[in-house]
Amino acid sequence: AVRAAVEAELERDGQRVLWQRTATGRVLVVRIEGDLSLAQRRLDAASALGSRADALVDESELLPFPRTTAALRSVAMPSDAPALGSERLVRLATSSSARAGVSSRLELHRVPLRATRALALSGDAVKGSDAFTIEELQRRVAARFPAADQLPGRPALDGLLADAGLDLRWTPFENADGGRYEAPSAKLLTSVTRYASSVARADTVVTATARPPLVGAVDPAVAEATAFERRVEAVVTGGGLLSLLVDGRLLDDAIRELQRWPVTVVDLDAVIVRACREAASSMGVAWDIVLRADADEPGSKARGRLARLIAEAMPSVEVQLIDLSGVLVLGNLGLLARYGQLGLLDRLRTQMLGNGPLRACVLLLPADEQGDRPQIDGHAVPALTPNEWARVPRAWLKNLHRGAAA
Repeated sequence: AVRAAVEAELERDGQRVLWQRTATGRVLVVRIEGDLSLAQRRLDAASALGSRADALVDESELLPFPRTTAALRSVAMPSDAPALGSERLVRLATSSSARAGVSSRLELHRVPLRATRALALSGDAVKGSDAFTIEELQRRVAARFPAADQLPGRPALDGLLADAGLDLRWTPFENADGGRYEAPSAKLLTSVTRYASSVARADTVVTATARPPLVGAVDPAVAEATAFERRVEAVVTGGGLLSLLVDGRLLDDAIRELQRWPVTVVDLDAVIVRACREAASSMGVAWDIVLRADADEPGSKARGRLARLIAEAMPSVEVQLIDLSGVLVLGNLGLLARYGQLGLLDRLRTQMLGNGPLRACVLLLPADEQGDRPQIDGHAVPALTPNEWARVPRAWLKNLHRGAAA
């Protein structure tokens, strides 16, 4: 179909596209925008990017995004062509290559990628949850490596899991056909900054159930905490985006309560800083120059250059988050607002509506008692309906809804 379209275009009066076949047989097509020589230089650059991508996957089975962009930026591009962002650069290189594929994290890998290797390379794609059906496991690996061969079903999948070093064991359903893979124990991943706790917490009444039952709500504070618990439970189990307004001194208490569910706690500022460091390194920019630009006045040339670096770094931040599974708790979101990147939250919401591994996202936002809308340093957090935010009751932090009756 592509070949037919190109041939039809070439037969039209007035050539609008230019094409060439690479040494590996790929056909590259570029639109002519005035200057025929520029179109040819773009084709040559795309072909060079494809060759570089092929060489990279010959050297390494899986190349991280920062190393990929640094290597691809060594390829000379036409000086009079628009600059390519890092994500576009990687995807153009793999589209022009013969044997390079790209993961959802913008990592380079060789294609074809067999199911055995895809599973071994995506072990962290199953972290954050301790049980999977066969279909869920297949979907998560496919989300990480879209170009990989599909995982088989049982019993072949049992052997692949063992070979990949993943301790997931098949457990049949008691009252229905089928079953699921379960981990003997679930490990919680956290990287959030800790704060001193300042709320006295009531002891939980522990029963034989997996999660202790809620205490009957008679006192208004207990009733408020009970309603809030159910709201959090609905997001954790059903998915979605929820902004929680909490006293900044009590963030650690909120994290502790949220960790009663299987969540992954992420320090977003730390993720952004790490991505910016990697982007600066790939662009050959010293980190002290970045710090000085950050301290400069808004609207200055230095801040403008910093904005371009942030634009380079954010695709890496996004793919790191959307590739995590289950429920995220995002803390320390100040840089997201400072650099004008709150649109990331809308994109996360879109991902949660799809079939990817990310199911829900809870934002922890420091707020005083007067704040009634989700904000980060005065910048409004995107929210479609009032159901996407709530204030964390102190009674919930004190565990009154689950504590022993006085």
